[in-house]
Amino acid sequence: MSKLISLEAENFKRLKAVRIEPNERGVTVIAGNNANGKSSVLDAIQAAIGGKRATPDRPIRDGQDKGVIVAELDDMVVKRTFTQGGGGTLTVTMADGVKAATPQKVLDKLFGALTFDPMAFARMKAGEQMEEVRRVAGLDLSDLESKRDALYDRRRDAKAVLKAKDLRVESFGKVAKVEPVDTAEIASKVRAIRDRADKIEHLEGKKKRMMEEYTSTKERIAALEVQLLQIQESGKEVNKQLSELKAIEPEESESDLTARLESMAEINAAVHRYEEYKAACQDRDGQTKAVDELEKALEATRLEIASRIAAVKLPVSDMTFGDEGLLLNGIPFSQASQSEQIRASVEMGIGANPGLRLVLVRDGSLFDAEHLALLAQIAEEHDVQVLVERVGTDGGVGIIIEDGEVRNG
Repeated sequence: MSKLISLEAENFKRLKAVRIEPNERGVTVIAGNNANGKSSVLDAIQAAIGGKRATPDRPIRDGQDKGVIVAELDDMVVKRTFTQGGGGTLTVTMADGVKAATPQKVLDKLFGALTFDPMAFARMKAGEQMEEVRRVAGLDLSDLESKRDALYDRRRDAKAVLKAKDLRVESFGKVAKVEPVDTAEIASKVRAIRDRADKIEHLEGKKKRMMEEYTSTKERIAALEVQLLQIQESGKEVNKQLSELKAIEPEESESDLTARLESMAEINAAVHRYEEYKAACQDRDGQTKAVDELEKALEATRLEIASRIAAVKLPVSDMTFGDEGLLLNGIPFSQASQSEQIRASVEMGIGANPGLRLVLVRDGSLFDAEHLALLAQIAEEHDVQVLVERVGTDGGVGIIIEDGEVRNG
C-alpha cells in the first residue's frame, strides 16, 4: 500500500512554493487563514495522483504561466506540470529509477489502491475486469456494440423468416409445371345450371311453407274455439268465488293489523341492533388480541435486533440502530453535531475500505481538541495517514500555510 512521503507544489492554485512531509501514520494538520492556500495543498495531492478527473479548471496560480506538483510516494515519484491552455506533462518514476511508459495508467491503478481494496480487481469476474480496463483506458465502444447487437438481432430474425419460408416451399413436394387453360365459357354454363336449380329450389320451398302455414292456421282456429269455451266456464267459477268472499267479514281491520306489524318491526330492529353490537364487541376484542400479539412480536424482534447489534462490532463505537434509523450517541444521526457526524463518517470510511491508506479531511475546523485526539487514535490503530485542513494559525499546530507558502518559525 502506497503512502505519501512528501509533496512539493509550485504555483498551483493559491500556492506559491510549498513542501510538506506528512506524518507516516496519524494526523497531519494543514492550517492557515482563509484564502491562503491550505485547501490547495489537499487539492494538489488529488491532482497529482488522480489526473484530469481530480484537476481543477484553473490549476495555475493567478499571474503565472506554469504550475508544478511533485508527490513522492514510498514506491514512486509523481511529477505533474500545468501550462496555460490546459497543457502540461506527467512523469512517474518508479522506485528503481525507471520512468513509466504510460504514467497515467500507473496512477489510475495507484489511485484505485489509495481509494479502494487493491485486490478488488483480482476478484472481479472476467467481464468486469474487461469493463474496468476499458474504463481506465477511456475506450468507449458502446455505439459500435449497440450497432453490432442490432445487426445480430436483425440477422437472427431474418434467418427465422427464411427458415419458415423454406418449410413452406418444402411442404409442396415435387410439383410439375402446367400451362393454364381458359375456363370462362364452361364456368358460364355451370353458373346458368346452378341459377336454374336455385330458382326451382326456392319455389319448392315457398310452396312447402305456404302449405305448412295453411295447416297451422286451421289448427290455431280450432284451438281458439276450445279456449273460448274454457273462458266461459272459468267466468262462472270466478263469479261464484266472488260472491262467497263478499259474504265473509274480517275479524280485525287493516289499520289495526298494520299498527301491530309496526310495533313488531321495532322490536325486531332492536334485537338486530343488539346482535350487531355483540358482534362488534367480539370483533373489537379479537382485534385487540391481534394488536397485543403484534406488540409482543415487535418487542421480541426489537430484542433480537438489539442482540444481533450487540454481537457485532461496528466501525464506530458509539453508533447503533434505532427503530427509525441510525443512532449516534443515542440520538438520530441527522441530529448529531456536525463534528460528530464527520468523525463517524471518517471511521466508517476506514472500516468499509481497509485498503485505504490516505484520508483527506477538509472540515477539520469542526473538530475540537477531543475529536482531533480521537481522529489521531483512529489513524494510529488503522495505520492510515490523515491530512486535516483547519482554519486559523493559533497554537502553531501542524503545517501552517500563509500566502501560498509554508510559514517558518
